[in-house]
Amino acid sequence: MGSFGFPKLTRFWLTETVFRFALLTQRQIKRGSHKSVASLIYAIEDFMQTHNKDPKSFHWQKTSVQILTSITRFASHTVQSHS
Repeated sequence: MGSFGFPKLTRFWLTETVFRFALLTQRQIKRGSHKSVASLIYAIEDFMQTHNKDPKSFHWQKTSVQILTSITRFASHTVQSHS
């Protein structure tokens, strides 16, 4: 059986979606005080409109080699400290 993976653009879209929901949860749902469902819906819609006024595209700060090197270093350190 072969491996299953998301195409590159799908992974990006999925990551971006998860990030947006985390941001929404942190800034509106957890910090807010909502006395009704209507109030929560309004807060979410207001957040979306405000956040989408000045959209910024995502730019990778590190190369894939740098990321993998960091993961390898972390994994090696973790294994050594638990041995």
